[in-house]
Amino acid sequence: MKPKIFIGSSREGLDIANAIHSNLTRDAECTVWANGVFQISGSTIYSLIKTLRESDFGVFVFSPDDLSVMRGNENPIVRDNVIFELGLFVGRLGIERCFFITPDVTGDLRLPTDLMGITPGQYESGRRDKNWLAATNPVCMQIRAKLLELKSFQDAVPETSPSIELTSEEQAPVEEAYVPLTLEAYGKGHVVNGSSMVHKAELKKAGAKWNGTLKKWIIRGIDKDAFDALILKLNAKC
Repeated sequence: MKPKIFIGSSREGLDIANAIHSNLTRDAECTVWANGVFQISGSTIYSLIKTLRESDFGVFVFSPDDLSVMRGNENPIVRDNVIFELGLFVGRLGIERCFFITPDVTGDLRLPTDLMGITPGQYESGRRDKNWLAATNPVCMQIRAKLLELKSFQDAVPETSPSIELTSEEQAPVEEAYVPLTLEAYGKGHVVNGSSMVHKAELKKAGAKWNGTLKKWIIRGIDKDAFDALILKLNAKC
């Protein structure tokens, strides 16, 4: 099964995003996020998160779309929504499965400081023929190598943890709720109902007999008064 790739870009970078899609279409199922600038609310963000959960890799086209003025200096910067998308994907997939692509001639393109030290992929931005398919082919070959190396993220990270079988010794004992003792008439005597096995030593010492058929303790009728007092005492302990 082909891995799934999310390709994010601004509207200005859409030609590059589509060229990357064309170059990788035999190796992966690519989805170009072509909504341009979006508001971080409403159904768009939910659609983005749904796509994130189904993706194995993310590719983001960094194009100099806007200008930033800082301390009197103007610098071209990447559109905020593309940076936001990259952050989402890195958080789930890891930086090794996310790639950002810049023009080979970036000028003073200002990148977030968190991305300093990470080498971006590059494409030939100055082609006179505007053949973006050819311009992005070298960087797509690098991405293709990563696809073969890392395989599918969905296969690598199972949604549920495997169950672990515990031995009978490792399993914690299940404690049953205590049922108060009561006496019930049975023939010429009485049977003891409730959690009688908790008090088997006391019942046996007082003269009760175990009935294997009924799985209950039996007392003689003449001993009822003594056992009434004993049962009150035993129930009070629990």
